Amino acid sequence: MAVRDAQKTSEEERCVTFSLGDELFRYQANGESPCTFGLPWAPPSEKIFDLHFFWQLWSNLAKAAMRKDVPLVSLRNMSYMLNDTYKIPSALDVNFFGQLSKKYCSWPDLRHSLITEGHPSIKLSFLERVFLMLEEPNSCLLAKAWFYIIMFAAVANLTSFILPETATWMFEQIWGHHHHEKHQAIFSTVCILIFTTDYVSKLVCSPFVRVELVQPSEKYFHLDESQRAVVPQTGTQRCLDFMLQVTNIVDLLAILPWWLDLCFVKILPGAAFLRIIRISRIFHLFKSARYFDMVQVLGLTLWKSINLVGIVFALITVVGLFAACLLQQTEVTMGSQMSEVFETVPASWFWIFCRLIGMKDTIYGKGKVQSYFGIAILAVTLTLKGVLWIVPIARIRQIFSQEYAIVVNTSKARKKMIDDLLAFVAGSDQSLVQSRNGYICCNLQLYSITKEEAWVPLPLHQNEEVKLEKYRVALSSSASAAEVFLDILWKPGAAMKNSANSLPQGTLALTLVGGWRLPDGLHEIQWEVPVDTFSTEKQTVTLKAATKTTDTVTFEIAWTGSGEDDEPREIDDDLQMDYRDFQKQVLHLLQEQAELIQEQQQCVQEYGQRLKGLDSKL
Repeated sequence: MAVRDAQKTSEEERCVTFSLGDELFRYQANGESPCTFGLPWAPPSEKIFDLHFFWQLWSNLAKAAMRKDVPLVSLRNMSYMLNDTYKIPSALDVNFFGQLSKKYCSWPDLRHSLITEGHPSIKLSFLERVFLMLEEPNSCLLAKAWFYIIMFAAVANLTSFILPETATWMFEQIWGHHHHEKHQAIFSTVCILIFTTDYVSKLVCSPFVRVELVQPSEKYFHLDESQRAVVPQTGTQRCLDFMLQVTNIVDLLAILPWWLDLCFVKILPGAAFLRIIRISRIFHLFKSARYFDMVQVLGLTLWKSINLVGIVFALITVVGLFAACLLQQTEVTMGSQMSEVFETVPASWFWIFCRLIGMKDTIYGKGKVQSYFGIAILAVTLTLKGVLWIVPIARIRQIFSQEYAIVVNTSKARKKMIDDLLAFVAGSDQSLVQSRNGYICCNLQLYSITKEEAWVPLPLHQNEEVKLEKYRVALSSSASAAEVFLDILWKPGAAMKNSANSLPQGTLALTLVGGWRLPDGLHEIQWEVPVDTFSTEKQTVTLKAATKTTDTVTFEIAWTGSGEDDEPREIDDDLQMDYRDFQKQVLHLLQEQAELIQEQQQCVQEYGQRLKGLDSKL
């Protein structure tokens, strides 16, 4: 068994490079500065995942578990799903996320495992690399260049359609008055050929592209009973999935009228109406919506409000038809001067429909109601108009708020994830030393020709062991200030582990392991640590000049306060509960009670029916 595991470890190739959007990231395991570098020229030969994708997977698992950390069982099942979907050999044996052994893993745990050990290397085929270059602008520099070409062609082509005089003037300035029409036609043709090349190339590649790999999304990876990801498998399914995507339908609508016009306008003269729908070229600009948050919010709000608007439109139509029948009878019967406007029910319906939706200056939409009954009917109908729009407007506003929160929070979460990652590898991660009650700091004094000092935040509020390596502390707020690198080890005592609100108790070890721009003549440092609530302990250590390090100093922390201490509680790893778990169990109990009440109501109804039967017999 040991030999087999060793062989598997040595043969397994893992990728430790990740995408952070416009740049790539690779963690330096040898202790050097973190490496962030630019995009390659061509698409990479192996899949480089965006680290935000793994954060989304972890976040979904955390929400499902209703915890701040994810059970190891969930990560194991997700690892198998990823291995199975991406056809990784020995799917049950390989941990996609690296070596994780804690029963409950936080995002920093998963992130550290990924950036240090990586994920299994997944090779991309030639067609997948071509598709990636055409579809993802952040995959390489060629992809960015192609994206800018597409956007320039879309804007220029749309400008020539909307502002033909401006386009004509620009072509006259470039190619002269006699040849501008020819060159303008050539330019439009080149733009359409660029759009066609983009669409057709991706269409040809789509049957051979693993979309779940090239464009990974958390929607493909939801743990269910089957533990399988629902993704298109066959070439036909992949091609249909590509063609039915909204962005690709937009591409097709942008080029289809031009080709239909080219192929059929000379054969079928009546097909010239196809030129009318050339305005669809504006759809190319909509593809850039995914790079703008507010455009995404508006688009999603409109898309999710279509059904609601359709229902309101149907209600307005029904109300208008009912009012039209009454108006047609009252106006014609009363013999008003405008009775010709209301001669038929359809004409009356169109007249009232224009009023309901606020449409003006239309044929058959003019005229006035003159009879008293008609005025009453119109007043009631227009009152209903305001009532009909109350619920839809409130619902559309709710949809907008929800989509805005999702898009904005996702953007903020991505930015925070990148900032936390860079802070972690730079040795300035604040997540383990900050708390809701503020920072607990110690004083570090450096003795050289002069004396300098710095305040070092400590993780004394943590009730679990914390180890910070090469934690950076600046000696001043200046951008070029000297920095010291510290190793901080905090081991909480048993009393603190067993109480949620206990004061700091445990052992703290501090070591200076290096520095940057340290002052000349530095020979010793002094630590002043708050070992009690309002008392400190000082220890002085000598700096080793050759290595710029010191020996480790240890402090016994025992904060005390007046009043009763927290009652110690024994925690079972399998039974421990946080606030969300408590909420989950309460909701489960309420659901059981609701089901029990429903069963009792059914029994009461059955007894009631039996009593009615007995009464009828008596």
